[in-house]
Amino acid sequence: PLAFCHTRQLSRFHRASSLHLNRILFDTSEIDKSDTSVSGRQESGADEAPMATVTLPKDDYRTIHIAKILGLHNGDSLRAGTVINPSDEEDEFAGLLTDDATITWLPEGKIKKAEPTKNGDPPGSLCISI
Repeated sequence: PLAFCHTRQLSRFHRASSLHLNRILFDTSEIDKSDTSVSGRQESGADEAPMATVTLPKDDYRTIHIAKILGLHNGDSLRAGTVINPSDEEDEFAGLLTDDATITWLPEGKIKKAEPTKNGDPPGSLCISI
């Protein structure tokens, strides 16, 4: 009789390598438009300044994910980017991608600490510098 031979492929992950699975995406309309333009920053050579910032409200699903699942604190890095919509192809912020966006919690109400609460809830709005 024919023997059924099946080779099973296993994904192999090295214990020393980190997996970068989360990238928070924004629409260009969510970018704080008071920021200096990308082209202006590139010409001036301002490497330290963020290209753009986005402030997400406390109840936004991305803010909740960053607090509850990722547990990030002020100054932590995050993978982020902006989507490209056909209507805003000419927008200078469309298609931005970074692995080093920085987060800053903006506490609201009775919460004074700029970090996720003990139960993992966001302390307030979240500012992400791309």
